[in-house]
Amino acid sequence: MAYLVDNNKAQHMLLEENYWKALEKWCSDNENSIELFRRIFNRFNEKADLVKRKVDKITRVKPYGLSDEELATLVMKAREEIKEITPFDQFGMMTSAIFLEKLTEVLSDSKIGSATMPPWLSTTLKEELAVLKTALQIMEAETEGKTNGKELPPAEIASKYSGKLAALAEAHGFIPVFLFNSPWDEKHYAEEIASEVKKGREKLTARIKELENFEENTRKENEAVMNGVKSHVPEIIRILSFTRNEAELVLSYCQCKLAPFYKEICKRLQISTNQMRHYTENELKTSILQGKADEELLNRRIAEGIGNYTDVKTERLLTSEEFRELFKLTGGKTKATVKMLCAFPGKANGKVRIVKSDEDVKAFQQGEILVALWTCIDHLPAMKKAATFITEGGGITSHAAVIAREFKIPCIIGYKNATTIFKNGEAVEIDTEKLIVKKKK
Repeated sequence: MAYLVDNNKAQHMLLEENYWKALEKWCSDNENSIELFRRIFNRFNEKADLVKRKVDKITRVKPYGLSDEELATLVMKAREEIKEITPFDQFGMMTSAIFLEKLTEVLSDSKIGSATMPPWLSTTLKEELAVLKTALQIMEAETEGKTNGKELPPAEIASKYSGKLAALAEAHGFIPVFLFNSPWDEKHYAEEIASEVKKGREKLTARIKELENFEENTRKENEAVMNGVKSHVPEIIRILSFTRNEAELVLSYCQCKLAPFYKEICKRLQISTNQMRHYTENELKTSILQGKADEELLNRRIAEGIGNYTDVKTERLLTSEEFRELFKLTGGKTKATVKMLCAFPGKANGKVRIVKSDEDVKAFQQGEILVALWTCIDHLPAMKKAATFITEGGGITSHAAVIAREFKIPCIIGYKNATTIFKNGEAVEIDTEKLIVKKKK
């Protein structure tokens, strides 16, 4: 498998033809074996809990007191545990295109998003429910249940309810740490609760009730959309969607636990977190033990993009030139073609903001149209403010598709060249069900 992240953070993945054929055959052989996928679902939940407990135990020590060898050993040990989770993410990504092709044979494109909504309360929805319940408790305490409440400044909430905010940060603050963000802290939750309180008791209680009945209602909606169509593929895609996205959240949890250790590594090697991320694991371990970083190599990888080639026995990074030559030999095509789809239906108007970095996430404004190559958990703060998502990549099991369905935000996935077609600040009108995006004059 060859994999490239270029300097625009675009992701390209090439699979050997024999591997892809084997994967297609496996999917065809097992598309009616729903019990197999249910076992995968259960296995994921067990593995996720186990990995988090192990990483908790490994990271209990303070990093600054460790020798270089101890620091390298601990980090590598934790990363070995994390690797137990990544197959669930990769498996969902690689097989979803195959199963989606099968689903389009029995279901129209407009129904696919609704039919494949996972009927389990995800980590992101559990976090939302906890925030809303806390906001309602604070509103009730401030108004004694008499009115919809007053506007509460975040500073006042932080001053009077620091214990509740700390509890939210402890339980859920890890969520946006997958690639580049910092954990959500008490300040974040003070601002979020202030925003929720503004909406009033009626909206708060309605959304809480919706989330408390999410699983039952989603199963009913899945059945209604299928309307008698006999196929196990929608349930398979639901399982792939859920495990793939929850796997990213487990990785976020572990990354959050490892953050102090990464900070210590960067301090000792005198490099940035972004530079450190461009090491392979073996290179990172060697660099820690030697007490020296190859900044020239890291900076070149940041500037040019990195290609990763792996097989069972070896690991090395291709140069961007090597990868592009390999990509050229395939005709610039991959088997896992991303189909343009409506992940959640709706209409919206707003100004475009292209999101490629943490700075873009921080700058994102309420009601803007989020346009990205793809999204991950780090984009969630911006996604909660967005009127619509448009992504170039992803697929039906992608993060953008799942979040759109969970938060009922209109979304188009697989919109080719969206990040170059649209510009920051452009006003657009969108109908995601019809896959129409018009620039306003």
